[in-house]
Amino acid sequence: MLRIIKVFSNNSVSTLIDGTKDAIVVGSGIGFHKRPNDIIDESRIEKIYYVQDELQTRFLDLLKGTRPEAIQASEEICAKAKAEGLAINDQLLITLSDHINFSLERLKKNITLPFLMLSEIRLLYPKEYEIAKWGLGRINELCKVELPELEIGYITMQIVSALSSQKQAVSIMECVTGIMHIIEEEHNITFSEEDLSTVRLITHLKFLAQRIFEGYEWHDDDISGLQKYLYRLHPENRKVINRVSEFLNNKYNYQISEQERVYLLVHLTRVINQKKEKRD
Repeated sequence: MLRIIKVFSNNSVSTLIDGTKDAIVVGSGIGFHKRPNDIIDESRIEKIYYVQDELQTRFLDLLKGTRPEAIQASEEICAKAKAEGLAINDQLLITLSDHINFSLERLKKNITLPFLMLSEIRLLYPKEYEIAKWGLGRINELCKVELPELEIGYITMQIVSALSSQKQAVSIMECVTGIMHIIEEEHNITFSEEDLSTVRLITHLKFLAQRIFEGYEWHDDDISGLQKYLYRLHPENRKVINRVSEFLNNKYNYQISEQERVYLLVHLTRVINQKKEKRD
């Protein structure tokens, strides 16, 4: 027999499971007209949450004004991410539930927030993007709404930010996006996630960005001959590399090494060659 310790809303209350485990139970009407020490109608329980101490206050605050469907959608997205092998942290349930609830409120008020980097997000984080796309479908289904596709970008960033191994995810994305825009401008091209050469280039740029934020400088190998050869193939890439170097220096105070220039040139050359082949 479970008894209520505290009522948070009509749909959520706290209790003790097995007399020792603090838990929050959620269900339609489970807290309606209830008071502490009242017996919980266990037939109404839809979800039971065992929350870590450091997250408990935030989670309880969230429950007070969040639709149960938003929490359920968030829980399913978290489960999907874990099933796909992503090492997300426990805070994603809270941050994502909060974001979904906020999105539902904006929809009611007919307020749309633009997401200007949706294509870049899809290129940089394809796995997370597909999970977010699936998640948007579940949100719409559970909440009986039609949130705009731009929400995929915001959900993707929530997932990326929750990855245990991606503490600098947003900064990495901004850095890679900045370099990609330079390349697109100088060569008048548009990147496609379907091109293998583009995937390789982005992978390299993400590793470069990680080295920048971790303060690691790469000074191995003497490959000056390869650099000269690549510049002869595409002389215009000298300007691209110089612009990238200036961008990284001005924005991140990072001096790109000759080795990094060459490996960036290798991937850039592949992209340019592939684009030219398709035009020809």
